[in-house]
Amino acid sequence: MWVAGNLYIGGIGLALGYWKDQQKTNNSFIIHPETNQRLYKTGDLGRYLADGEIEFLGREDFQVKIQGYRIELGEIESALLAHKSVLNCVVSVFEEASSAYLVGYIVSKNNEAIEVQLLKDFLANKLPHYMIPQMMMFLEVLPLTANGKINRKALPRPDYSQRLQQTEIVMPSNQQELWLHQYWKKMFELDVISVQQPFFELGGDSLMATRLVAAIRKEHNIHVPLAEFFN
Repeated sequence: MWVAGNLYIGGIGLALGYWKDQQKTNNSFIIHPETNQRLYKTGDLGRYLADGEIEFLGREDFQVKIQGYRIELGEIESALLAHKSVLNCVVSVFEEASSAYLVGYIVSKNNEAIEVQLLKDFLANKLPHYMIPQMMMFLEVLPLTANGKINRKALPRPDYSQRLQQTEIVMPSNQQELWLHQYWKKMFELDVISVQQPFFELGGDSLMATRLVAAIRKEHNIHVPLAEFFN
């Protein structure tokens, strides 16, 4: 229950395989280890809920890895759609400098304005921190392909200046914050960072955290345990 997994289908109407493509057939059709029933791997992801129903989580193709975590984009989209003001949405991944970050594209009901921080707070009650999009972009409609599916390649690419517009810029207030601020800017290859921006939202990962902890110990002779840093 609650664990995401692959969706398979079976039954008397199941196809024999892909026409003249044995490799694709072998990759998509399996024999159930207990029932010996022949099954087809749909490429969709789902999970059982407490009431026994199956929740659709999107395509397996949209599973990504960020900060060492495997993330189902469909699960984030399902959480966004649960918000009363969200009509439609899609979540995508973009790479910037040495980091990758999540972007949520939102179509609101009746073009209603949604405050970004309130939307992130809503997601924080449903998802772990690493699954909350670092940026939200609001569109009138989502781009579609000729057959009516969401065209992810046509989604507008955000830039860091747009991300900053969703963040209140707070500058360092003492020497310790100033040193950390300068180090973070160098590490993340960014010109502007607010001291209140969370490490993971900037694209930080465990390797970067290890580097930062080592730099603090070297420059200031202060040992910060990695677990304490994450807290």
